[in-house]
Amino acid sequence: MKLDKLSKYRREALSQYQKGDLAAANRACARALKLAPRDFESLKLKSLLLRHASDNVTAIKVSMRAVNQTRDPVEQAALFHGIANSETELGNWEGAVLAYKRAIELDWSMASVYSLAILLSQTGNPGEAAVLFETVIKSIPSEQDRQLQLPQHAWYQLTRLVGYSISGDQAAAMLALLDAPWTTPQGASSLHFSLAEFQEQRGNYEQAFEQLKAGNHEMAGSQNDPTPLKLDLLAQYGSAFEEDFGRTHTLKEAVAGVRPIFVLGMPRSGTTLVEQILVSHSAVNSLGETTAMADAIVDAMAGRDMESITDLREQVDHAFLRTVRSAYLRRIEVAGGKTGVIVDKMPQNYEYIWAIATALPEATIVHCDRDPKSNIFSCYKTRFAVGNEFSFTLAHVRAIQQAKDELMAHWHRLFPGRIVDLSYEALVTDPGRSIRKLLNDCNLPFEPGCLAFHETRRHVRTASSSQVTRPIFSSGLNNWQPYRQPLNQELGEEFF
Repeated sequence: MKLDKLSKYRREALSQYQKGDLAAANRACARALKLAPRDFESLKLKSLLLRHASDNVTAIKVSMRAVNQTRDPVEQAALFHGIANSETELGNWEGAVLAYKRAIELDWSMASVYSLAILLSQTGNPGEAAVLFETVIKSIPSEQDRQLQLPQHAWYQLTRLVGYSISGDQAAAMLALLDAPWTTPQGASSLHFSLAEFQEQRGNYEQAFEQLKAGNHEMAGSQNDPTPLKLDLLAQYGSAFEEDFGRTHTLKEAVAGVRPIFVLGMPRSGTTLVEQILVSHSAVNSLGETTAMADAIVDAMAGRDMESITDLREQVDHAFLRTVRSAYLRRIEVAGGKTGVIVDKMPQNYEYIWAIATALPEATIVHCDRDPKSNIFSCYKTRFAVGNEFSFTLAHVRAIQQAKDELMAHWHRLFPGRIVDLSYEALVTDPGRSIRKLLNDCNLPFEPGCLAFHETRRHVRTASSSQVTRPIFSSGLNNWQPYRQPLNQELGEEFF
């Protein structure tokens, strides 16, 4: 009878999980574990449910309980892979590395090797990462590995490691993989970007640009392009919020226990570098890239009828902004920002300065500004796996850059003195002076560790992960110049 009930609860929990009803799955799983606290299948599913709920601390504990209930190395390896994911979400990258290595020892899989290589590349271990990426490339992929395009993506990750030199034989191998019948548009995009790097290393800029163009074309064809909608929204922000909005709407709340520093701007404008400098200060922690502000605004909008930014503006009053404030502070507390100074680095938050400046008057807003031509080309040259779909088309990148600059000028008029502009070019050419000014603008005393930011070990998940683990370099300045001719041909005008 007990086994029949246990089997029933297991089936119900799994069925509800597959349907996406996590609450029902949790209830059924709880019944199963009440009957049999050491049941392996129930513990395994419970660990998945906990990760879905972002309760990674408990998920790790439950996963270890499950590990102790089986001798199957394949099952144990899958659980350690999950533990590694949870450790990564908690910011404990050393624990994640150990968990991935344990998973690989128990049951070698390309997915675990690839995941470990990614983590090592994002935590300042490019040599180890390169060896593992090369292992993935040389191994025979399973059907699942092919579906995930792991060899193709491993080429991209390998060739973007700082200082990695691509050989002619490696380029030939990439071309052969490009022709493989199982290479998808996403995988082809990774290979094209890698081949662009190969051509650039040899000074063949026209061929490099053709590969960049092909890689972006593959990405554009595999995803919907929200650029027209985004441009419309940015224009609406500029017209909906009037000149005296900051004066009439800024809250006068008691200062919270946490003081946020928002780092925002275009992608590839130096936001990750600025975040790395700030978190090298002993008084500062980082949330990483978080949607906490956007989510807080959505919370405040709940139950309100809004179809445009104008509708939103009409309903923004002190009560609305207090909801944004409380929802934001609650979300960052859950993410680990309970007290002290925290960095909230999300480039797209420039859209929400109207809410940041009024709902969080104690916050510092740092706008990372880069030469438009360099910024546009850097976006076009970067393969963004998620988001930033505008980067796949050069004209769209330029349009977003221009719209962002116009919106930032508008926010400066609405909130004079609230926004700190930080020039990427000034930071690169005179880091000592720029870093001291940045710390002063953020009300932080100078610490020498901020100048040695590249020695700060942490997990950086953005496209700049390998760059912030070395001293500031100037090679990104005017990076578009060797590509001037094909860039202008692509745009159909002399912009570059």
